[in-house]
Amino acid sequence: MMAERPYLRRIAKLLSLSLLSTLFLFSSNNQSQAVEAGPTFTTVSSGEHFTCGLTSIGDVYCWGDKSYLQLGTSAVDYNSTPNRVYQVTNAVEIAAGRDFACARISDGSVACWGRGDLGQTGDGYLSTENRIFATRVHGVTTATGISAGESHACVLKKDRNVYCWGQNQLFQLGNDLSRVETMPVKVEGISAITQISSGLNHTCALTETQFVYCWGDNKFGQLGIGTPVILKEKPSIVLGLKKVVSLQLGYNSSCASIESIGFNCWGWGIDGELAQTDRFNRSLPEKISLASLVDSATAIVAISIGKSKACGLLNSGKSNALLCWGTTVTTDPVSGSTGLSVSLGSDHGCVVQTTGTVACWGWNHKGQLGRATTSNSVLSLSTVSGFPDWTYWIKSWSIKYEDNLGIVSWEGGSGKYIVSIEGKGIVCETLTIRSCKFGPLEPNTTYSGRITAQNSPTENSRTVNISFKTESLTSAFDSYNAAQAKLALQAESDRLTLIAVEKANALTKLADEIIERALEEEKALSVLSIAEEQKKLMNEKAEALVIMVSLRKEMIKLEKNLTPYKATSPNIHKLLSTAISAFPAFSQESQSYTLNQAQNFKVEFENAFRNYINKLVYISNAKSKISCSRNGVKKIVEDLNPICPAGYKK
Repeated sequence: MMAERPYLRRIAKLLSLSLLSTLFLFSSNNQSQAVEAGPTFTTVSSGEHFTCGLTSIGDVYCWGDKSYLQLGTSAVDYNSTPNRVYQVTNAVEIAAGRDFACARISDGSVACWGRGDLGQTGDGYLSTENRIFATRVHGVTTATGISAGESHACVLKKDRNVYCWGQNQLFQLGNDLSRVETMPVKVEGISAITQISSGLNHTCALTETQFVYCWGDNKFGQLGIGTPVILKEKPSIVLGLKKVVSLQLGYNSSCASIESIGFNCWGWGIDGELAQTDRFNRSLPEKISLASLVDSATAIVAISIGKSKACGLLNSGKSNALLCWGTTVTTDPVSGSTGLSVSLGSDHGCVVQTTGTVACWGWNHKGQLGRATTSNSVLSLSTVSGFPDWTYWIKSWSIKYEDNLGIVSWEGGSGKYIVSIEGKGIVCETLTIRSCKFGPLEPNTTYSGRITAQNSPTENSRTVNISFKTESLTSAFDSYNAAQAKLALQAESDRLTLIAVEKANALTKLADEIIERALEEEKALSVLSIAEEQKKLMNEKAEALVIMVSLRKEMIKLEKNLTPYKATSPNIHKLLSTAISAFPAFSQESQSYTLNQAQNFKVEFENAFRNYINKLVYISNAKSKISCSRNGVKKIVEDLNPICPAGYKK
């Protein structure tokens, strides 16, 4: 352990007794905080002699050895009760190294704390000083996974490449530079990575094609390349593995879960961590063969490998049972234990139970069991306890605006709250109302502040940072003027609308009158049109009668002209008289003919009947000759109808 600088210890002590717990670097507009009953945990991760747990609301708590400030709290030798890590909220994943730890934050960043003499915290500074405050890893904004080893750590970014930092003496950073890196450097030779996991001094990565690549220390065959060479500076494919779905590395061993087969393991096996029937190291993956595990091999969903043993969790179909194997030491959990997440340290282990609480077992000389004592628990699980008894807390907050005033509201317990805004100081103190109105505020301005839930003692107070940017705001006076202007505008609008309505009504009335006059004129025109039509019809009727009368006269004339033929040509006379009497000009119907009908009749008479009569007349007018005689005297008689004179014979 490196000697700490005195002023740092004094500062840490002062901060631990003051408002240090109110500082968060990663707060957001929707923060959640734990309640009185204690936090609900989702995962745990153990270092050598300490453990950290991630809660369902994104807080991180650590307990045990803090010789290198790996608990993220003030500098004393150990802390046997859990304390929340300063400056970490909204965490989604945690990874504990030997004497440091990291958390992946929901915004894609990564924060690390604890030992930093070999660049473990990745903040860009090489210093022997340990980090009591969680510091952001340099240049990481799109993290999707993290892992931590003895003195190095790695991150998987959204681009599906791996970047590592820290100690590189054994090429655990995936390159041959063999130097400490204080900031992440890309691991070359691999891409399209979906998961990473780290042991003490080696790391493995799972590709989207379900193959595994490893790099770093290989003295025990933990890289799975078929030979226990000392080092491997570049990623190498693990031989004999395919269709891998997950990885889990620990200390000097490695395990991979294969579809429909279960876990295969390789590396250090002297203590039985590889779950084989013998206890030898292996440089190639082998399927679990330990008799007590064979029946459950395909049901194991997670494995944690410690210094001398390993533990696994079965799926829900197997009641989330916890099984352990390896060297029989007093760190075995009792039979029948269950859990959702398990992690082993050097000589202790912790499990997240199905209730969301954490229980630990094993050695406790550094407080690593989190049971408020340093006594071991080698016969049973011991529930982690000693969480601060918070009476008041803050779950979430929001802000809205009224004119140029801000109204911040929050959810939490009933109690005393203080709201302060930078540049305005304390703006509210309340015991029962969980909201605060303050101002005036400037438009388009960013403000920062905090809401503090005051608890006793002071170090148990909970604070959430708030930050907001106003948009277009108006003062109450401006609002009044705007309202009056709006009323005046509305009155003017109403007046103009009334004028418009009146004009519209007048125009409508005028239009109605015009339409009415037009209708009357149309009606008069219609009557006139009817009269003119009737007059036209009468004129045509009269003209038709004239035509028919003229034809009648002509018929009578023809009939009169035929009289001479009554005696001389009775047959012809009879034929013509019958035709004339039968012609429509002498019928009652013909007297009502229209002009068009009369004209057609005239044409018919002139073109047909009259010609017929003329032909008959012509025929009837032709003279015949006969020879008559009397007493031998002959006489020729020529006439239309010649007859021999009296006394003569034909």
